[in-house]
Amino acid sequence: MALGVDGVCAATLRYACTPEALAQLSADNRHRYPRRNASLVRQIDFLAGRTCAERALHRAGLAMPAAIGTGSHGEPLWPPGFRGSISHGDGLAIAIVARESRAGRLGVDVQTRIEPGVAAEIRGRIATPEELALCAPAMDDAWLTLVFSAKESLFKALFPQVGTYFEFLDATLCAVHDARLTLRLNTTLSPQHVRGRCYDVVYGWMGTHAWTCCCA
Repeated sequence: MALGVDGVCAATLRYACTPEALAQLSADNRHRYPRRNASLVRQIDFLAGRTCAERALHRAGLAMPAAIGTGSHGEPLWPPGFRGSISHGDGLAIAIVARESRAGRLGVDVQTRIEPGVAAEIRGRIATPEELALCAPAMDDAWLTLVFSAKESLFKALFPQVGTYFEFLDATLCAVHDARLTLRLNTTLSPQHVRGRCYDVVYGWMGTHAWTCCCA
């Protein structure tokens, strides 16, 4: 999978949530879900994400396999010299990785297209009317999915740097380009990430899944 972001390597994996899939992923993977008695879905999502992360690390130039730890907030802990991000859900996992010298902090997200009924219920918590108006009404659910995912990617990229949670409406979609969105912060999160600063997010679709990637 090509993201079109210099220095960033990606890997994806489609999977089923079945005992057979869990057995196969467990046999091929050095990782284990960190909590006991986790559900089948959580274990499979976790292992699929870690599988993608190892593949992306290899593509980014890590010669030897390396265990990817888990931080106190559930975030992946990358081998020295590398940084990345993982997302998974509804049978699709994605990971992006880059050498620290080649890219800033990374955030990736994958989302299944939000159903129209759900979109109508949550759109006010995700985006402003001005953001939603940037897309034709007939594509409202798909557009909301992209905006949701883009803001998730921005959060994943910034959280390790700012150390604080922020909401969807703390960032605004301010520009739309071919395969790229621009988000602007509405609040200051740290001396480096201040109100008014803008961030580009690349995006695409894989079937009914939207994916987004932010390098901050």
